Amino acid sequence: MKNVWDIADSIEPGEVTELALELGRIDSPSGQEHAVSDFLLDWCGDAGLAPRPVRALPDQAANVVARIPGRGGGRSLLFNSHMDTAVTSGDYTYFREPDLPEFHTAWRDGADLVGAGVVNDKGPMACWLVAAATLRRSGVQLPGDLVLTMVTGEIGHEPVDEYQGPRFAGKDYGSRFVATHGALADYVVVAETTSFTPIWIEPGKAFFRIAVRGRDRAVYTPYLQRPYAPDAHPNAIVRAAPLIPAIERWAYEYQERSRIVCDAGEVVPKVNIGAIRAGHPTQPILSPASCIFYLDVRLPPGEHPLGVQEELRELARSVGVDAEVECYLFRRGYQAAGAEPLVDALWTATDAEVDPVRRTPPGHSPASMWRDLNVWNEMGMPAVTFGPGQGTGAGNVAIVEADLHACARIYLRTALAVCAAPRA
Repeated sequence: MKNVWDIADSIEPGEVTELALELGRIDSPSGQEHAVSDFLLDWCGDAGLAPRPVRALPDQAANVVARIPGRGGGRSLLFNSHMDTAVTSGDYTYFREPDLPEFHTAWRDGADLVGAGVVNDKGPMACWLVAAATLRRSGVQLPGDLVLTMVTGEIGHEPVDEYQGPRFAGKDYGSRFVATHGALADYVVVAETTSFTPIWIEPGKAFFRIAVRGRDRAVYTPYLQRPYAPDAHPNAIVRAAPLIPAIERWAYEYQERSRIVCDAGEVVPKVNIGAIRAGHPTQPILSPASCIFYLDVRLPPGEHPLGVQEELRELARSVGVDAEVECYLFRRGYQAAGAEPLVDALWTATDAEVDPVRRTPPGHSPASMWRDLNVWNEMGMPAVTFGPGQGTGAGNVAIVEADLHACARIYLRTALAVCAAPRA
């Protein structure tokens, strides 16, 4: 019988590259993942991975759950990646050039595979898919199950104000939905870019709506009677203006006192003013009656947002702004409990495949963002984020091809180690 530890060496690098590029060429902004979902169902079926669609609503793209059943008695391992991407063609909200090819397709450029979708998150997904297909072709049956989840909506929107309904609740229909509908395992690898460093801690997040009111009726421009005291100005935008520098000062102080450094990763809970709504661009002749700020506040793992809510209320009072502050989203952060066997397996596999200079030192990994890691840890399945390369959040759109090949072998070595171990 074939030595199971030699299976990783039989992974074909060209298969990893081809699949990463094929997936990257399928444009799939969050909420529009139908084509890539269909592709993955077919690919997994052809690979003998027994895929099934897991769909929350009839008109949504299906999550894909596949598996290689074990023969019994071993620990199970689940791989998880998301199929949605961040940029929708023609949407200029956050990108000056949203139609650039790097946001919607993929290609090879020298030693790199280029494409934001490859980096986040189809390249890491391709690594474990090829690893699983290689294991299936080997004919070796491990004691534990290998479960494969390809999910929608990880980058999805969150509902607020008039933006309600399924279109704006994507995060509840991806990993969270499959985790409560049969995708279960003893351990979980959330395959995302981490520069080959395991991470098993992430912050929570809370979104806040801060509403500042002007006069209850708009004032037409010719009727403005300047000067006004700051808290008497009819225009809500002017009344709200002192909040911006105040929030920026508070945000830095908050992140520094909330910083966590531990073996699981370094978490720096940061704050962002993500949107401001006031008035209407077709009628700047009128003073807006309200100005609303929308804040993203990251929370230390295990923390509740009510303390931050009170701090924001006091902050508004301290700069003389009468504001209504309310939390409209809360997703808790977690540190995995009992993840050590998985972490050890990942480190052992990485040491066998990757030179240390290509890795991020422990304590300096991107553990400050929200990924689906928190979903699995909330469900009581010890989860670790691990993958090659740097994320797209700071503008990176390429990943080293050789790193993907190495990561596929790491994922397979990890699966062999975890799924061969007996359950306690």
